[in-house]
Amino acid sequence: MTEAAAAIAAGGLTALALADAQLARVAKTDAAIAAWETLDAARVRACARASDDARGTGRRRRDLGRQHEPVGAA
Repeated sequence: MTEAAAAIAAGGLTALALADAQLARVAKTDAAIAAWETLDAARVRACARASDDARGTGRRRRDLGRQHEPVGAA
């Protein structure tokens, strides 16, 4: 994730592209490992879009509020 954060900061990757890649990974593997009780893909994508939109305005992630705190529960 450090590399992804650096790529986002450099403009070579969007938060939405990263979210979509991670959601695809979950879709491919979760049936076998059942790591997620609940996964709201629409919210993940909406938060990623908001992060991308904020990046263009100069706002920082911490300014976006709790919607950008990742949560995982097994």
